[in-house]
Amino acid sequence: METLISFLAKFLVILSAAVVVGKVVYFNFFVAPTLNKILDPQNRVKVTGALFPRYYYLGIACGILILLAATQLQMQFDRWVAIPAGFVIIAASAVCRFFFLPKLNGLKSVIEQMPPVEQKRSREQKEWKRLQKIALRLNLLILIAGLILIARMS
Repeated sequence: METLISFLAKFLVILSAAVVVGKVVYFNFFVAPTLNKILDPQNRVKVTGALFPRYYYLGIACGILILLAATQLQMQFDRWVAIPAGFVIIAASAVCRFFFLPKLNGLKSVIEQMPPVEQKRSREQKEWKRLQKIALRLNLLILIAGLILIARMS
C-alpha cells in the first residue's frame, strides 16, 4: 500500500506533467496560430516576447517539482522514469529560455530592420528558421516527456 507521502508525490508528478503537456499543446496549437492570424508582425513579436519567458519558466518550475516529488515515489521504477523526465523538461525548457529565445529575438529585430524584399532571402531569416525548428523539437521533447510521465504514473 502506498504511503501518504508517496501518494502525494505521485499526484504532484502527474499534476506537473499535465501542466507541462497542457502548456505545450495550448500554446503551440491554439495561442500561436491565433496570434499569427490576428496580429501584425510587430505586435506579434511584442506579445510572444512577453509570453515566451513565462512559458519556459513554467516548464522549468514543473520540471523541478517533478524532480523533487520523484524522490519520494515508493516504486523504484517510477523514480527511474520521473527523474530523467524531470531533467529533460528542465534542460529543454532552460535551453529554449536562455539560449534560443535571446538568439531568436535578436535575429528577429535584425530581420525587422531590413527592407521587406531582403527579409525572406537573408542569412538571418534562414538562421532564425533553423533555430525555430530546433526550439520546436525541444518543445516536442518536453511534450513527450510529460506524456510518458502521465502514462506511467496513471
